[in-house]
Amino acid sequence: MAGLAALLLNTTVARAQAVPALRSQPQPASGVYQPLDQRSPVGMTADWSVRTGRVQPGFLQPIRVLLPGEGGLVRFYAGNFPQPIDVPAPANAAIGAGRTYRIRISRMPAWPGIELYPTIEMIDHLNAPHGLSGRFPVPIELTEEEIDAAIDGQLVTKVIYLENPQLATPYELPSPLPVLTLHNDQNLLQEADRVGRPLAIIRLGGRLPDVHGADPRFFGGGGPVVFPEKSNAPPPAVEGQAAESPRAGKPGVYRLGGSKPQQRDTAALRRTDRR
Repeated sequence: MAGLAALLLNTTVARAQAVPALRSQPQPASGVYQPLDQRSPVGMTADWSVRTGRVQPGFLQPIRVLLPGEGGLVRFYAGNFPQPIDVPAPANAAIGAGRTYRIRISRMPAWPGIELYPTIEMIDHLNAPHGLSGRFPVPIELTEEEIDAAIDGQLVTKVIYLENPQLATPYELPSPLPVLTLHNDQNLLQEADRVGRPLAIIRLGGRLPDVHGADPRFFGGGGPVVFPEKSNAPPPAVEGQAAESPRAGKPGVYRLGGSKPQQRDTAALRRTDRR
């Protein structure tokens, strides 16, 4: 059954600087050259998706942000709202394909007082039946293992992809979805493209916004966020401070595991870089 999945990579190599986005890479078995990878600058892959016509500008892809256990709050920084919006987890929203968003996760019972700011780079979208896109959200699942890694100073990178029906498992996968771990020298985007269609790149680390004021470079370009009509989203968050600037099937995930900084129905590939 075709679905969404994820891939994971673990690395213990210290990395303090970004790796150049364009460089010579091994030719994949499919013969398709992939010039980008998970280490490309944040937003570059999404931008290329728009420029090459891979995504339709203005397309809003429903997502569902899932946190471990009960509770938790997801804050969206939306270009169409003057203040950020807080939504209890699991949080449903629709974000722009070809755009990159910063969100905040907090109030998680297992991690009291902890706030993390993952990014969601939407590089493609699902093609759901007309009027039914809300029934097929891309799951943005942040696991206990990934949150612990980020708190420990690691950077977790995860590529969510739509499985190729010809290669997908013939049965429904359990939840939470299994995550495939890859070697640190493998290209998550290339691997996700080999077994399906990459949809999103999730990056979760310990980086925080500048406490002395808004940091546009931290929040990036963002874009519009639309909430379901019956959303339980409360009014825009205030908290006594100014806002910080800011093809339907079963998904999978490739994940890369973490790196020390200096200061999953989807499949995914994941990698954790330890700097």
